[in-house]
Amino acid sequence: MKKLLMGLGVAALIVCSTHLVQAQTTNATTTAQAEKMPGLPKFESEEANKGMLEFEKLIKEVGPYIKANDMEKVTAAQPKMASWQQESSGWLTALSAEDQGKLQQYLMEITRYYQPAGAPTPPPAPAAPGSPEAPAQPSAPSAPRVN
Repeated sequence: MKKLLMGLGVAALIVCSTHLVQAQTTNATTTAQAEKMPGLPKFESEEANKGMLEFEKLIKEVGPYIKANDMEKVTAAQPKMASWQQESSGWLTALSAEDQGKLQQYLMEITRYYQPAGAPTPPPAPAAPGSPEAPAQPSAPSAPRVN
């Protein structure tokens, strides 16, 4: 019995250390990715690409204020942000599902990039359906077995 418990304890330590190494690797990767400003996605719509260029200018202006947690300057920039949002509403709603996935991924990366120091890191964006990064769809649960 003692040998069985020791074996289980060693197995538990191995599993825990593996998860710790994976978590450290993930954190290092996330940190390295967050150090470089993400590039703009390319959309099928030229209007969307132009709108995103305007967004990039705006986020480069306002982003450092967000990162520095300078709410006074962020608040002062809100009219510009609201104006961009209003102008972009037409092409944003016309994006294809694939382009919406690209936009969502980009916005998550921008959020991580401009996140204020000490703020909790947001989870990564889910992969677009059908992309190689998308997790396999789980199979339907089977009915419980009756003995």
